[in-house]
Amino acid sequence: QQGLAEAQFNLAHCLATGHGVLQDYAEARLWMRRAAEQGMPDAQFLLGVMLADGLGGGADPGQARDWLQRAAAGGNADASDYLRANPHRP
Repeated sequence: QQGLAEAQFNLAHCLATGHGVLQDYAEARLWMRRAAEQGMPDAQFLLGVMLADGLGGGADPGQARDWLQRAAAGGNADASDYLRANPHRP
């Protein structure tokens, strides 16, 4: 709530994996988006994957690709690999 991207990312990761809390993809997606909007490439990548797969809400291929491209541009190698390996997805 204090706007710390790394804390938001960590909370989102715990919610997505169920580490120490009940697994909640919808809440994870909300916190992941907050971290991603602050320019965190790791959060942008995972948000893109969540949007592509429909985790925590409906799938949104257009937004997924946008977040994955932002993550790749920010230096996230996983996002670059994902986009290369899945040219038609999202």
